[in-house]
Amino acid sequence: MEHTGPRTETNGRSWFEKDMSATHSPKAPIRVLVAEESEETASRIDSILRDAGHAARMLRTADADATMQAFIDNECDLAFLFVDQPDVDNLLPRLRAASRTIPIILCSTEHSRWTTGEAMTLGASDLVCLRDEEHLGHVAQREIEHVCQRVRATQLSRALKEVEQRCLLLLQGSRAPIAYIHEGMHVYANPAYLQFFGCADVDDMLGVSMIDFLSSVSAADFREQMKALRTSNEEVRFVFTATTTDNKEVDGILVLVNSSYEGEACLQATLLPLLSVPVAMPPPQADTLDLGSFLKLCEDRHSVNNERQSFMFLACLEGLDRIRAEFGLLRADRIADQVFELVQIASQDDPVLRLSQNEFTIARIGTDRATALSWANALQRDLAKQNFELAGKNIPVTISLCGVRIAADVEYALDAGYQQLQGIIAANRTSTITLEAETPAVSPVVLDEAGKMVARITEAIENQSFRLVYQPIISLRGDNDEHYEVFLRMIDSEGNEHVPDQFLRTAIEHGVAAKMDRWVILQSIKALCIHRAKGNNTRLTINVTSNSVADAEFIKWLTVAIKAARLPSDAVIFQITEKDAVTFRKETADFVLGLKRMHCQAAIGRFGLVTAPFDLLEVVAVDMVKIDGSLIRTLGQQGDLISPILKKLQSLGKFTVVPMVESAAQLSALWQAGANYIQGHYMQEPRAEMDYDFSVEDGA
Repeated sequence: MEHTGPRTETNGRSWFEKDMSATHSPKAPIRVLVAEESEETASRIDSILRDAGHAARMLRTADADATMQAFIDNECDLAFLFVDQPDVDNLLPRLRAASRTIPIILCSTEHSRWTTGEAMTLGASDLVCLRDEEHLGHVAQREIEHVCQRVRATQLSRALKEVEQRCLLLLQGSRAPIAYIHEGMHVYANPAYLQFFGCADVDDMLGVSMIDFLSSVSAADFREQMKALRTSNEEVRFVFTATTTDNKEVDGILVLVNSSYEGEACLQATLLPLLSVPVAMPPPQADTLDLGSFLKLCEDRHSVNNERQSFMFLACLEGLDRIRAEFGLLRADRIADQVFELVQIASQDDPVLRLSQNEFTIARIGTDRATALSWANALQRDLAKQNFELAGKNIPVTISLCGVRIAADVEYALDAGYQQLQGIIAANRTSTITLEAETPAVSPVVLDEAGKMVARITEAIENQSFRLVYQPIISLRGDNDEHYEVFLRMIDSEGNEHVPDQFLRTAIEHGVAAKMDRWVILQSIKALCIHRAKGNNTRLTINVTSNSVADAEFIKWLTVAIKAARLPSDAVIFQITEKDAVTFRKETADFVLGLKRMHCQAAIGRFGLVTAPFDLLEVVAVDMVKIDGSLIRTLGQQGDLISPILKKLQSLGKFTVVPMVESAAQLSALWQAGANYIQGHYMQEPRAEMDYDFSVEDGA
């Protein structure tokens, strides 16, 4: 793979813009183009930027055509041109025409033949002399901040559009009649509002005055309230009487509040039912239970039947998105309501809860496994036989059910069943029924083995009988920096070597993993310092366990260790597994925040195994994500799981690492899928020395 400079994206957005969209940090790495034949000059600019606190990825072009192509391909975030370049006064306007957003700093080695005003007229952002390095640093800082602000504005605009689209969907699906009124005229009305006034189509409402529907008394009230709203931001409400399009008289409460629609100031009108006589609330039914009431009811019934088995089923109505697209939100909602009613009937007296429009949970209390499984199969068959009709068409309905046994904790059973259900949905499996198998009792032999392993770990910690191995992490995007991940091996008293999968989980469960982490970090930093002293620009990814992440004192110890080593802040990346990060979400978020304060990077490893994995990234702001190696088996197949994950992580501005690469075909597919880094035995297995020749990357 020929090195052609910093990596770019194919969708028109620069890598810097993607990274900035996630971090909004002026310290994000930037791509710098230097249009200069002299490598010494490019290195000098790189040094000035780094001294100013900016990590730069340099791209040097030797002629005007290459510089123009870099602008057209959006390969840089900041450009440096020189006054003594041939035909620079013609090149500057062409570059500015090719990109209005990339800052161009014009440099001179001596006194310039141009004034600053002349340079800026031709398209430069500023004119600086290379001798005045302080001035150049300030100008670069200013232009980088301009790029940051532009990216933030773009992201805010995009986010605003997404929010507006979601609000429109919510309005369309709302059962409350809602409309927007501008200067007394309707400019928007949702289906419930149209139905309230008997309008068949939205065109019948647009441009019609609100007063046209109101009685004379209500119209006078409406005018008075509109006057009051001009000087107040508080909502107002009053009782109104109106006439529908089919001459029926209706009453209600009209709620008015200042709002905006498509950028125009307007009023939001919401219609509420008028209840003249207070109605006593009925006792809660299965379809009106909230989550807390449902769990309490399940716990009460399970405690009465604790000598018998109980199961928690999670059900999902499938194909609802297709029904929405073809028949609309309201009709799809009607189908979902009918399915839920049938689930309630089939569940008899067992607690039932509606989690969302198409997800339900049913607790089968006091029943054996065979009976519970038979009930689930019968429910699935009965629903498949039902005739659901929309617009004269028969709509087939299918559901999937996941069941888990309720042991002591009802809430745990609900969470476990929901995770299994989300896994089935993510895998696109339909009409699936699963029921947790009987869990055998833990035998004393297993406990003895765990005890033996803890003893081996303790002995290894005391005797320092661990060793480290290093596996290279190779860039697919033109980054030739050296990067390794550190792996731990344990040697027991018999001389047998153990990999982490054989002992790490036991060490975490028994609270001895934190000592191992500290040993690994100290030895890794020591080896890294020795390796970098030889002139290598090397980074290490070091894995830490949940024992350390959950320890409030660990980050203090780590700060001292990093400072003592005098390593650059980007030389070490600390990685925690997705499973541990989900289990200790708050602690992991605090740990990553502590790393950020140290200017160190953080990574999530073994990513993509839990349900809704991207929810974790909203809380834990890591820089790098390492996909779980098991997912690479799906690469290039019909059920490819890894490519959508890579695409989503790209959109979030995360660097991605894919391990367990075993062939050239996988490498090529991952390059096309947009992976940033790869790792695996195809390049090199873990070794005791950091001896990989990263120059072979060019020919990969």
